[in-house]
Amino acid sequence: MGSRSGHAFTSLTTEIGDKNSPLRQHFDARFPNRRPLQVEFKGSACQLLVDPAGANPGSLGAAFDFMVRMILDPSHVPLVALQGIRPGSRMLNAVLDVVAVAQRAAVGSREGRAAEELIRACWLFALTTEVYRTGIRPGSPLMVLGSRASVSAELLLGLAPDAAVDEMQELHLLAVEHLYPRVPVGASLALGPTFAGSELCNADADVIFDGCLLDIKTRLGDKTARGRSDGRACSKSWLRRGVGLTRHG
Repeated sequence: MGSRSGHAFTSLTTEIGDKNSPLRQHFDARFPNRRPLQVEFKGSACQLLVDPAGANPGSLGAAFDFMVRMILDPSHVPLVALQGIRPGSRMLNAVLDVVAVAQRAAVGSREGRAAEELIRACWLFALTTEVYRTGIRPGSPLMVLGSRASVSAELLLGLAPDAAVDEMQELHLLAVEHLYPRVPVGASLALGPTFAGSELCNADADVIFDGCLLDIKTRLGDKTARGRSDGRACSKSWLRRGVGLTRHG
């Protein structure tokens, strides 16, 4: 990825967090007086809803995004999760098998508990998406696959820790109550859509349904005197409308 300035863009989140990035510098120049708004917003944050069980919060957020997409459309193929895998490799074949597992498990998941196979599949999609966006990170569960003579769907599904399964199940039950009822069955869906700027930076949206852009925030809350609260995500009124979801951390 690159730009006219010669800067090599990575992921959108990384670019916003990098003070030397042209994108971050653009936002700093365009919105220089955001501090009062940030303070006011954090001061009105609601309490979070899901206790942490120890899962990596970054991977959890990405995995939950994928699970929402699969449940809204069980035929969905998470293409972004395949981008970092070498074509024709044994790894790609195994991941495609996991996609098929997820599609079957997602059917009928708008109500009740989610199938564990779906949760584990979406955790894998989060791991492979990290490879595409930023490269394989130290400590990634995918690193253990290098020494394996073969890679199977069963092996890949086993990479999700029990903590991730537990936390995602709780998030899913929140979505069953607050999110899925707001997205009509048969709605016009765009899952993981990209935009013109995606040619410069690895970035995609979560869901667009019937022209409404849905951004899902699943993150570890900021520490406060009362524990942790959601300093960036949604208020209780957002939850009632199904526009956002948060996790307690």
